Amino acid sequence: MLDLTRPRGLPELFGVCARLYVRHLALFLLLAGLLVVPFDVILLVIVNSGHASSLSSAQSTELIISGLVDVMLVIPVVSALQVHAVALAGEGESPHLGSTLRRALPALPVVVAASIIAAIGFVAGLVLLVLPGIWLWLRLYVVAQTAAIEGGDWPTALRRSFALTRGSTWRVLGLLIVVYLINLTLQNVAGATAGSATTTLQDIVVVVIGLLSQSFSGLLGALLYFDLRAREAAAVA
Repeated sequence: MLDLTRPRGLPELFGVCARLYVRHLALFLLLAGLLVVPFDVILLVIVNSGHASSLSSAQSTELIISGLVDVMLVIPVVSALQVHAVALAGEGESPHLGSTLRRALPALPVVVAASIIAAIGFVAGLVLLVLPGIWLWLRLYVVAQTAAIEGGDWPTALRRSFALTRGSTWRVLGLLIVVYLINLTLQNVAGATAGSATTTLQDIVVVVIGLLSQSFSGLLGALLYFDLRAREAAAVA
C-alpha cells in the first residue's frame, strides 16, 4: 500500500512517482488523455490553419484563449483526477477509471472555480510586478488537488493551498524546475526524432509528448499535495 502519511524528500518523491506511473501507466495516460488529447488536437488545428511564423490576429487570439483554457480547465481537471487515483492507491486499492471518476466528478465544479480565481491572481501578479505572480503560482500550486480531495468552496480551497505551501515555497519551486527540465528533455528528444518526418507524424509526436508530460506532472502534483499534508500533520504533532 502507498503510504501517503509520511513526508518525503524530492528525490524519493520522484522515485515514488516514477514507480506509480509505470505500475498504472494506462490509467494515468487515460485520465490525462480525456482532456489533453482533444485540447492538443484543437490547438494543432489552430496552428496548422496558417503559417506558424505569421499567425493572423484571429489565430493569436485563439491561441491565447487556448492557453487560458489549458490553465483554467485542462490542467486542474487532470490534477483532480490524478489526485483521486493516488488517494485510492493510498487506501490500498488498485485505482481504475470508474472508481477514480466516481470520486472526482462531484468536486470538479469547485476545482475549476478555484483554479480560475488562482489563474486570475497569477496573471494579475505577473502584469503588476512579475514576482507577486510567481509567488501566487507557487502558493496556489496545489489548489486543484486541495479542492478535489478536501471539498468545500473555492475560497476554502485557496486558503488551504496557502496553508499547505506555507514554508514550502522553495520546495515547490524546486519540484517545478525539475518537471520543466524533464518536459524540455522530452520535447528535444521528440523534436530530434520527428524533425524530418511528415507534418502528420510531427503532430502525433506533439500530442504524445503533451500526454506524457501532463499525466506525469499531474501525478507528481498529486504526490506533492499529500506530501505537504503529511508535513503539516508532522508539524502539528
